[in-house]
Amino acid sequence: MQKILLHCNSVTEAEAMRAALETKLPYPVHLSFDERTARSIVENKAVHLLAYETKNFRKSDYDFTQDLRKLGFSSPALILAEELKFDQFYGKDDHKLFFLPKPFDPKAFVGVTRKLMVSRTITQQRHKRFPTQQTATMETFLSGEVLPSQIYNLSMGGAYCEFFGKTGVSVGDLVKLKVQLEDLGTQYVMNAKIVWITRSGSCTGGQGAGMRFVKYDDIYRQLMEKV
Repeated sequence: MQKILLHCNSVTEAEAMRAALETKLPYPVHLSFDERTARSIVENKAVHLLAYETKNFRKSDYDFTQDLRKLGFSSPALILAEELKFDQFYGKDDHKLFFLPKPFDPKAFVGVTRKLMVSRTITQQRHKRFPTQQTATMETFLSGEVLPSQIYNLSMGGAYCEFFGKTGVSVGDLVKLKVQLEDLGTQYVMNAKIVWITRSGSCTGGQGAGMRFVKYDDIYRQLMEKV
């Protein structure tokens, strides 16, 4: 049976995270609070995912994950931290380290864990996400379809929104996102690429889309490639 090792600083936080995982996923979760215990679990049990919780992920934390590799641990490691103080592992195909910034929604934690247990990889989230609720209008570059929507999640790198009705958008579509900030009397316009779609979003139940912001030059280049 596949197993998860949850390495934490806080006992209370560890118990809450273990409960969230074992309630939704069919995998037993082992806890460790010090490096010696973690090494012992890795050596004696078949661990298929390391969830590593800490305040700031530093080089010493990275070195410890590499020590576990030397003991035979070859599965993904999910870093749960407020900030990365050491992120040189980004861009390396063989590091198998993924980052979920704190604080995070328990549903997001369970979802990312499920994906890593099944597919062994995820699209890496590079920017901290902030919950919000802003009315937005999305316009597709190719078809010109205008889609009223609501943004529920926003970061420096992208956004998540849900639509008010059925749409014809698909993964890979290039869009212009207009967000009206009523309190400031300001409208923001951002170019984006849709990277995933869900039929039933978690906020309203409507179709949802995750998108990554892109530069205008990239929009122009990708549009030319489609011609």
